[in-house]
Amino acid sequence: MLLLSQGSSEHPFRLCTNPPVTHPCHAIPNTSGLSPCAPSLESRTASCIGTTLILLGNLCGAAIAAESPVTAVAFAPDGRSLLVGSQNGLRQLAIDLKPIRKLDTELINIHGIVFSPDRSAMAVCGGSPAQTGGMEVWTWPELTLRFRSLPHADVSYDVSWQPDGKRISSAGLDRTTRILDADSGRSLAIFRGHSRGITSVALLADNVMVTGSIDQSLRVWNASTGRELRALNNHTEMIHAIAARPKLDAAPPMLASISSDKSVRFWQPTIGRMVRFKRLTSIPRAIVWSPDGRSVIVACQDGTVSRIDHETVDVTWTAPGIRGWCYSAAIDAKGELIAVGGQNGQLKLVRLDQITSEPR
Repeated sequence: MLLLSQGSSEHPFRLCTNPPVTHPCHAIPNTSGLSPCAPSLESRTASCIGTTLILLGNLCGAAIAAESPVTAVAFAPDGRSLLVGSQNGLRQLAIDLKPIRKLDTELINIHGIVFSPDRSAMAVCGGSPAQTGGMEVWTWPELTLRFRSLPHADVSYDVSWQPDGKRISSAGLDRTTRILDADSGRSLAIFRGHSRGITSVALLADNVMVTGSIDQSLRVWNASTGRELRALNNHTEMIHAIAARPKLDAAPPMLASISSDKSVRFWQPTIGRMVRFKRLTSIPRAIVWSPDGRSVIVACQDGTVSRIDHETVDVTWTAPGIRGWCYSAAIDAKGELIAVGGQNGQLKLVRLDQITSEPR
């Protein structure tokens, strides 16, 4: 998930390497009330929804001067553990949030963790600002490194698997999207067209790829030929993330996008149609679909988590998430648990059956 600050005219956005994180034109307040040098693993209870909040500090022996935001999170395929990424590396935690291991990644900043369609591998993306960006692919559950590829000249912010698992796409702040062979890491194609850094990518069925950018646009591509099919320009601010709906029988591809314009927009990208949208009260920073494809979960800049019905765009509930800005979110395969990561190294598990918030 995006962590940006203002930079030079040549490189207008750069990755923040030390908290507090800053966003273009806005400083992130420290609303947590926590010291930036918190204990290595501090547990707290959120009584409103009965979940656990931890600070990711010196997990697995990592020496950390301050708590870095949790910028990527994913549930393991068996639901028994979480993979968590930040500026302090890549870690595996048990479902009770106790540390299991730290992986030997060479990616300095982690921004995306995505499992392959057959759940046999895990792609992790990140990099070093204005230097290199790319991905590592690890086998699962062995967690052995299959390959490391750094094709970007800047940080990679998102990664997506082709539905058949044979190719992987990577979105970079260098304004390019790359497609790699999923077994070898060999570069297969380069896509150019956005005027600013690319923050998100989704590989869909039938060789369709969608990218989202700081330039406020979504672009739809033929992933085989490299031809740009259309640009979707409804957002009025930078796009933070896109998420493809789980495949439903006979249903056309659909994806959702979130932006600094505080909107969640639903699209049928193959025909270039925006189906509907919802304006929120806070900027959404992370988005995931429910496993049944009926709703999306968004984690927002004010620390809240909301569920939005994709047919009616009603917000069916809003609940407390973390203290401060959210940057990452994931949902387990059963649709029972949501993981929310964000400012000051916070990671929180939310049990959906314990949410008591009134709809708003």
